[in-house]
Amino acid sequence: MATIKDKNGKVLFDDPGKDIRQLIAAQHNKHKVHLANADLRGADLHGLNLIGDDLRWADLRGADLTRANLTNATLAGVRLDDANLQWADLTGANLNDAHLDGAHLWDANLTDANFTRANLTDADLEGAILDGATLPSAAPTAPTAAADTPGAGI
Repeated sequence: MATIKDKNGKVLFDDPGKDIRQLIAAQHNKHKVHLANADLRGADLHGLNLIGDDLRWADLRGADLTRANLTNATLAGVRLDDANLQWADLTGANLNDAHLDGAHLWDANLTDANFTRANLTDADLEGAILDGATLPSAAPTAPTAAADTPGAGI
């Protein structure tokens, strides 16, 4: 049974016959998904198509977003601490004020993503594509030697 609530407990989506991945995918097929303020801590969202979706201020701490497509998604203020975003596509995503403390962004496509005022403390960007990305003024403390950084707005 899948129920997605916001941080105040208000039900955003509910379908007893689906799991969270199926519920979000079904909603996305109808229209862009609005998950602003959603509580999705630890959710299995791997491989989901979330292109252009609104996840502002959502809590995705510890979520699995491996291979998720978040192209042009609105992720301002989102909590992605310790989330797995390996091979995720965040091209053009807005991550202003996002929290990515300890997030795993191995080989993620961050082309033109906006990380203004984002917290990337201990985020692992190994192999990430950062072409045109706008990063916070302080560089992440995680290993980034293997990251592709041409054009990164550091």
